[in-house]
Amino acid sequence: MSLILDALKKAQQETQPTGGKNISLPNPILPPRPPSSKRLLLLVVLLVVSAAAMFYLRYFKAPKTSPNSQPVSVLTATNNSQDSVEIKKKATQLFQENKLSESLALWEQLTLLMSTDPEIYNNLGLVLKKMGKKEAAYSAYNKALALKQDYPEALNNMGVLLLIDNEIGKAKTHFQKALSLTKDYADPYFNMASVFEREGNIKQAAEFYSQFLTLSPGTNEELKKKIQTKIESLEKK
Repeated sequence: MSLILDALKKAQQETQPTGGKNISLPNPILPPRPPSSKRLLLLVVLLVVSAAAMFYLRYFKAPKTSPNSQPVSVLTATNNSQDSVEIKKKATQLFQENKLSESLALWEQLTLLMSTDPEIYNNLGLVLKKMGKKEAAYSAYNKALALKQDYPEALNNMGVLLLIDNEIGKAKTHFQKALSLTKDYADPYFNMASVFEREGNIKQAAEFYSQFLTLSPGTNEELKKKIQTKIESLEKK
């Protein structure tokens, strides 16, 4: 606004006499002389130029604002995004350190900052499940899948909850859908192996446990040995 005011002041000053003081006529009693045609033409030209300049400054150089409008900072969204990334990192770190209440608080904060991000609700569900809040975990996974139906991780995690509740058919459907979306996601193979084992499909169970180990070479050694032992046991049956 200061640029507009400066431009207006400058335009007004150009149409006023210089010197900063009022100039008196030699004989104020006598009526002023009518301006000559050249002088009148010059004044008209100056007025037209000034008006054009003011119009340009008002409508092209500065944005139009209403009394209720607020300036919008381009950096606002970027800053929020950067903040959210940092909060995600911290929440994940706290989860890995088993500081579940602190991690939960951050994931809940992220649901307010990024309410349409399915990843937030999936991770929130993981924390809630680990805390034993199964119904709340169901709700979080449902929200994640409502935002993104073809979400392998959320499908797998929902299947795990269903398997815990002995909903084997529904769990199997979720694991199968997760595998149909991505063939290199290891976790559904492990969970499908567990389903096959419960169903008595020993051969399929052994194959899926083996596929899990193939896709997850970084598996904890202790867990890896347990799975290998299970595979050997299943193959003997």
